[in-house]
Amino acid sequence: MVTIDSQNKKLKQLDQIKDDLLSMVSHELRSPLSAIEGLMGLVLAECGSLGESVARRLQQIRGANQRMIYLINDLIDGAMIRRGELRMNLAPLDIHAAVERIMPGLKMHAHYVCISDKVSITNEIGRQVPKVHADEQRIQQVMINLVTNAMKFTRQGSILLVSELKDGFLQVSVKDTGIGIADEDRTRIFNMFAQVNPAKNEPYRGVGLGLSIASKIIEAHGGRMYVDSTLDKGSTFTFTLPLAELK
Repeated sequence: MVTIDSQNKKLKQLDQIKDDLLSMVSHELRSPLSAIEGLMGLVLAECGSLGESVARRLQQIRGANQRMIYLINDLIDGAMIRRGELRMNLAPLDIHAAVERIMPGLKMHAHYVCISDKVSITNEIGRQVPKVHADEQRIQQVMINLVTNAMKFTRQGSILLVSELKDGFLQVSVKDTGIGIADEDRTRIFNMFAQVNPAKNEPYRGVGLGLSIASKIIEAHGGRMYVDSTLDKGSTFTFTLPLAELK
């Protein structure tokens, strides 16, 4: 006789097999994609004589490759989060400098989704804000996920990255002028594999992992993430991080 306990055990085993397979495939894909990223960088550095049109198409190819790397990282981390194995290396972090290091990749991604001429992406996080107690790679991943999500729903206008000190935390926001989020979607957008109604002419949908992973990473830092949005006007995703000087 099949019991509920035995069914649950079997489902957990199947879920583990799925996570292991995703992790294995993702790790195998990441190496060649990283190699392509490096080679594209070299090609772009030497293509000055090829003309603006060719350079633009190469930027789109590189942006598509970068998008695949982002997706693979999310798949790997999604499996780690479900297993409770998310690893972090916490240290004092200059968040303005950390974000500046990922801006070139974000702008390449804007070429890929064909909004680079219509949407400005600006890092206005203060240069002089206190350092936070955080893992640089993880916080960069959070920013990548939030900004690429904003690109998905913003066809013109701006995506602005700002910061503010509040109640002993650094508050970081990603503000866009996109289509906004309906009230009924706001309660579930941080769930894994959640999808909302896509923007018109959207070039990709994604798998619904980015916001969930970003939220879990911030929670693991002792912060929180939330969203404020108005339909047809835009959205602001905000997260908080503890200050290094208070640790």
